[in-house]
Amino acid sequence: MEGAARPERPLRVVHLPSNMASLASHNVRALRMHGVDARGFVLGEAHGIATTEGMTLKPVPRRRHPWRWPAYLSWYAGELRAADIVHWYFDSRGYMPGDLDLRLVAWLRKPAVVQWLGSDIRIPEVEFETNPYFEAAWESGFEARDGVSACHSCDSQRLFAEAGFVPIVTPGMQQYIMRDLHPLTVPGDRFLVLSDYDVALPDPSVVRPRVVHAPSAPNVKGTPRLLAAVQRLRERLDFEFVLLQGMTRDRVMAEMSRADIVVDQLVLGDYGMAALEGMAFGKPVVCHVKPSIARRYPEDLPIVRADPDDVESVLEGLLTDGERRRRVGEESRWYVERHHGETTCAEVLSSAYRTVIEYRREGAR
Repeated sequence: MEGAARPERPLRVVHLPSNMASLASHNVRALRMHGVDARGFVLGEAHGIATTEGMTLKPVPRRRHPWRWPAYLSWYAGELRAADIVHWYFDSRGYMPGDLDLRLVAWLRKPAVVQWLGSDIRIPEVEFETNPYFEAAWESGFEARDGVSACHSCDSQRLFAEAGFVPIVTPGMQQYIMRDLHPLTVPGDRFLVLSDYDVALPDPSVVRPRVVHAPSAPNVKGTPRLLAAVQRLRERLDFEFVLLQGMTRDRVMAEMSRADIVVDQLVLGDYGMAALEGMAFGKPVVCHVKPSIARRYPEDLPIVRADPDDVESVLEGLLTDGERRRRVGEESRWYVERHHGETTCAEVLSSAYRTVIEYRREGAR
């Protein structure tokens, strides 16, 4: 029809350069479901326990294959130019020599957000102030200790700020953001494609409840204290306890779907993707969420809060109350559907992207 307005082109977003904890995969697929042209690329190795759906593996050429670089850089720059905005995950830089992967985003003056996930910008001294369990773990074999410091956090945040990235900040990461480097931040969170998780509510009548725990980093997760609590509980209660270690993602998901209780972590003070996945299956999730972070979440947060000192009594309360396990499992699924599902993902991220695009446009004037 002559004179008719052309339909608006979908927002195009490129997600780089990693898929840690499957976060990029879920975001890419959720955005696509709501009309966003989202493309996800992993520039390094695929994470063994992450889903690869929606992501394309594009490993950087090895140094002994220099002839592959021209075509690779042409592809990479083409993806950046075609995008309206870049969504970067973790402090995952250095795949290309001289941080070229990150610097090309800056050189092309491309609007970009960076979503830090934890140890990449964690500042131990900040965490010590509100979390004694973190400090204890830090002093007794904290696995992610190397490279975690105020100096590293500052250097990383400054590099991304100089490259024009705007932090997309989850409630638990707000405490580490250096506001002098980042005058603008946009709110964000972690999201799931809910169809990946068939609801399997705990059976209240089960006589031998099943507790699972995935200790990807035992000291970070508080696993030693949990194991001690489990050993004491076994002296008076009959239950099954399973460590989800050395398994494929499919196996971990299958084991979690069969659980009556999922224990996430007891040290870090915030819940992450593992807790979200447990809640998505309809499970009660035990996790340490410290008060200063808990108040930033919706009031209906159903996580059963525990720490290394009280995890034994918290678990006992769940193990001996089947109706409570089922009720909390129902509340958990409802919570994820309301706050971490595909529709919320598209709304929150699209709003963040448009805010940053406009911010960069205003700055260029």
